[in-house]
Amino acid sequence: MAQQLTVDEGSVQNAGVLLLGAAQKVQAALGTLETALSAAGTCWGSSDETAKQFAKQYVPGRDEVLQASRDLEKVLRQEGERAQKAIGLLAGVEYENLRDAKSTPST
Repeated sequence: MAQQLTVDEGSVQNAGVLLLGAAQKVQAALGTLETALSAAGTCWGSSDETAKQFAKQYVPGRDEVLQASRDLEKVLRQEGERAQKAIGLLAGVEYENLRDAKSTPST
């Protein structure tokens, strides 16, 4: 006997929308952060030993945070798109199954 799969299409669709919304918020925050960091430049200086040591610690961490934010935005966007695509595919399969069931003569 075949197992039955039940999917709450509205919940999956809503999850996709929420994921895409979160991706947009991350993208906006990242843009704001990048603009502020760019405007600040190397406000700690660059010529003395203290500035060089600060930059040695700060720059890699800053770059990791920026990259992690880009990665997070990408994952949220991709998963939101996948959720929406999955619902579209599921609706197509459901439609085909109903169509086939109606066209199959009963025994």
